[in-house]
Amino acid sequence: MDHEYKISFCIVTYNQPIQLERLLNSLIFQDLESVEIIIRDDSIDNKSKLIVDKYLHKMDIEYYHLEASGVDIAVQHVVKKAKGEYIWIFGDDVLELDAFKKVKIQLKDFGNLDFIYLNSSNLNKNQTSIKERNNIATDNKDEFLTLIKNQLGFISALIFKKEIIKTAVINDETVVGTHWIILYSALYAIVHGERFLYLSDIYFYSDDNKPIGVKRWYDCYEVHAIRFAREVVKFEDDFSPGKIRSLISFQFNLSWKAVLIERALGFHEGFASHTPKFKKTLTTFWTYPACYIALFLFILPRGLISYCYRYYKKIRVLKVGEMK
Repeated sequence: MDHEYKISFCIVTYNQPIQLERLLNSLIFQDLESVEIIIRDDSIDNKSKLIVDKYLHKMDIEYYHLEASGVDIAVQHVVKKAKGEYIWIFGDDVLELDAFKKVKIQLKDFGNLDFIYLNSSNLNKNQTSIKERNNIATDNKDEFLTLIKNQLGFISALIFKKEIIKTAVINDETVVGTHWIILYSALYAIVHGERFLYLSDIYFYSDDNKPIGVKRWYDCYEVHAIRFAREVVKFEDDFSPGKIRSLISFQFNLSWKAVLIERALGFHEGFASHTPKFKKTLTTFWTYPACYIALFLFILPRGLISYCYRYYKKIRVLKVGEMK
């Protein structure tokens, strides 16, 4: 082996001691030969540190408890510390049994790879991130982008060749503060890499998406619509015409519809928590027809949105009933 470590498993965590312990528990019985574990903990207290201390005698952990600086800075930090041939950055999810063993087998079988996407499921094991059931190895950038779609920002699902992600995280400092350094790095890896792999088996489990209307520490619409589009569009010229536009359109439609649904349901947090950024929406999406539909619907009173949504749901139920 050319490297002391085959894989650098880099955990970034922030005020989530319960989830961190759950993850470390899932690490105990993994095949950790030629794997280094790095933890960047930005928590405001020592709860996560106390959790890590309990596992130091069970596995080799390089631990950093630093001042909270945002996920982008945390990712930059662990990537710069990593020494493995491949870097796997992980969030607050739970590893499948033998996840590392399976990854190392695939790395050996498929040879030199630049970027890997690992499929996952929710904790109830009834919903996979991507439905494709076959492994796909390809050098076709358009094909891989179409397959993974907006999952490219999924922090726990991506394994990078070290040289590529180390270049990516320092290539464009404007990404810092957007919450999308992983998305940027993934697109950078596809553009500058040569071989990509999608693995269809389940390698880890995630909590179901946060319930709608839940307060978050960032503006949901700002991050998932505006900032997503502004990072992705940087790569517009690196793919076939229309590919990046299609990805932006897909994510934008999910985001503005989420605003309306959460408002219709009476929530005041989550996507419904802030007045959408009209100027930013217009300047970012003005070439997309859906932009004008979204802006018109954003100005409607919440009561009217709620009424229209209930009516829409009722019509949907009637149509489904007629089809049976």
